[in-house]
Amino acid sequence: SRHWNRPLLLLIPPGVLRTGENTLYVRLVSIVNSQGSLFPLYVGPDQELRSLYEALFFWRITLNQAITLIIVAIGVLMLSLWWRRRQDTMYAYFGTSALVWALNSTNLYLRDVPLSNQAWEILVSATLPVFVALLMVSLLRFIERPWPRFERLLWLMLVAAPLTLILLPAPAFFALTTGWFLIALIVTVITSLLLGRAAWQSKSIDITLLAVSIWIGFLFGAHDWLMHSKLLWFADPQGVGNGEIHLVHYAAPLVFLVVGWIMTARFVRVLNELEKLNSELEQRVATKHAELEANFAKLQALSKEQAMLEERQRIVADMHDGLGGQLVTALRLVESNRVDGVGIAELLRECLDDMRIVMNSITPGEQELDAVLGTLRYRLVPRFERAGIELDWRMAGTLPDYPLSPQAALHIQRILQECFTNILKHAGATRIVVECATSEETSQRYIRVADNGCGIQSERRGRGIANMQGRAARLGAELQLESTVEGTVVTLRLPPVVNCGMAT
Repeated sequence: SRHWNRPLLLLIPPGVLRTGENTLYVRLVSIVNSQGSLFPLYVGPDQELRSLYEALFFWRITLNQAITLIIVAIGVLMLSLWWRRRQDTMYAYFGTSALVWALNSTNLYLRDVPLSNQAWEILVSATLPVFVALLMVSLLRFIERPWPRFERLLWLMLVAAPLTLILLPAPAFFALTTGWFLIALIVTVITSLLLGRAAWQSKSIDITLLAVSIWIGFLFGAHDWLMHSKLLWFADPQGVGNGEIHLVHYAAPLVFLVVGWIMTARFVRVLNELEKLNSELEQRVATKHAELEANFAKLQALSKEQAMLEERQRIVADMHDGLGGQLVTALRLVESNRVDGVGIAELLRECLDDMRIVMNSITPGEQELDAVLGTLRYRLVPRFERAGIELDWRMAGTLPDYPLSPQAALHIQRILQECFTNILKHAGATRIVVECATSEETSQRYIRVADNGCGIQSERRGRGIANMQGRAARLGAELQLESTVEGTVVTLRLPPVVNCGMAT
């Protein structure tokens, strides 16, 4: 196990000690090609040494464990920020440097490492230059002052340090670690000078704090390098040394703390700016709201005019398709002297029925297609009988339900009314066949009206047929007209589901 930084408190069994002088032999086992050293030994009563042991254990082990956890949390937080904002690479470098330093810090308190001693020493020694390179790159990106040449040297250092520690022979390991430690210190000095120049030029407190924290890190690192190189050794003022004290592990948290403070300050500034922008935006919104209200009033007036125009068009279409057709039939019967007072009364009742159809179109509730066609047939049979036209109405035996909105029902009735009115007015037919069924090929519901009249003349294609096509389009249906000298066939193919708004 490894105890290079861990204080040990060992109890000597009372039976081992003899009266007078006693000699204590200490056997030191050191890793090959590393500095084998022994901290000062203290021999004395348990109560006196235990307080010293607990203090050393806190500063060397417990505090470093807590710092490691905090640094890991910072690293994970920074990497999560980078994951959400990939363009801000400084978060990626800073978070990675924090995790690398956390790995380095575990060497202070781990006793049983997961690798061989040689592999672990290489890994821990490589983390220091890698950490310094990543941290300095992230700080330069953080202050938005890139120095491309210096950054290229940092990336070279990040790659070269692990490779040399792995590839060069083991006897040179101690010299390599000392050399890379010195290079890391030089890089730290250069970065602090660059930060100091940027702070002087920008008069920024944030960059000044970063420069000061890096300088402190350099001083702590210089202390550890001198101690590592056996050029500096600390001893207790009373002559009882406390052993080597590594300070660089307390400098890194200072840098992380400064960066956290700067990020918090920037966040507060951004919030203040957002509040100011929100206030300005509210004022602009209030102004635009007043303008929109004025524009809305104008649009509302135009909308009323448009609604009135559409209402006129709807009334014209309904009068043509409904009452117009009824009046044409009545006029033809009167002119042919084929109607008496009773017939005229019946025609007037049909006009009233047509009015009821229009009124039903504005009431809520669904209607079945079969019921709509049945009502229409009931109203049409007397008309065609008086006109001497045979009406053959064919309905398929079992048809699935086909619900219609009041507006859709009105459209279908108007299309059929216009069709029948054209037959009465222009075709001179003696027989009409009305068929409602479902196509075997497409499973599509259709209504077909065929007559044996003279067909539709091209010069007679007027407003009525255009209205039929317009209503079919609003139903989502397909209207097909086939006309020859032997008669006319009008087919209305309905969609699977009819969904239309108010009749227009």
